[in-house]
Amino acid sequence: MPVQVLLWDIGGVFLTNGWDTPARERLARRFQLDFAAFEARHQAVVDAFERGQMDEAEYWRQTALAVAAPGTVEPAALRAFLRAQSRPYDEALALLRELAESGRWQLGMLNNESRELNQYRIDYFGLNRYFTVCFSSCWMDARKPDALIYERALNLLQRRPEEIVFTDDREQNLVYPRMMGWHTIHFQNTPQLREELRRCGVDPARAA
Repeated sequence: MPVQVLLWDIGGVFLTNGWDTPARERLARRFQLDFAAFEARHQAVVDAFERGQMDEAEYWRQTALAVAAPGTVEPAALRAFLRAQSRPYDEALALLRELAESGRWQLGMLNNESRELNQYRIDYFGLNRYFTVCFSSCWMDARKPDALIYERALNLLQRRPEEIVFTDDREQNLVYPRMMGWHTIHFQNTPQLREELRRCGVDPARAA
């Protein structure tokens, strides 16, 4: 059965990761925070944050602002720093553009991200030009690699598992969808991604 849907992680594939450990370490250095204390607080709330159960203001209140010296850090500076961590991967975005312009496949996001940052990345990088569905953890109330987010996405798509290709840069996020019968690609670089898509019958040059 031919592939009909291409689902994608965003951070690590098309953009830099939105809020990974190195970014949090940079924040701690920039604002002179005790990283261990900040990280412990981050780990305590990240599930709620990325499932859309906590907004960004509350996240900062419970993490960076809780460990910073009083009056030394402004919430606006934290928000700006967070957004500044996002950078595009131009080669991968060019492939995404080709796939979207072919009109042959339905494209969708399947990513873990907090609500405000997710919307910022969609708007700033124009991702809604390519994706018609967004299965983001902040809107799905579920996070990868938990089974629930993949099951909800499949139910909403109303497709057979073998009609889907899912690409992610983290192998642990591919285990359950592979068990479900999805085609999966562990992203390493864009040439490798193009080749593995071709093996799945996905080639924008042939679709044009």
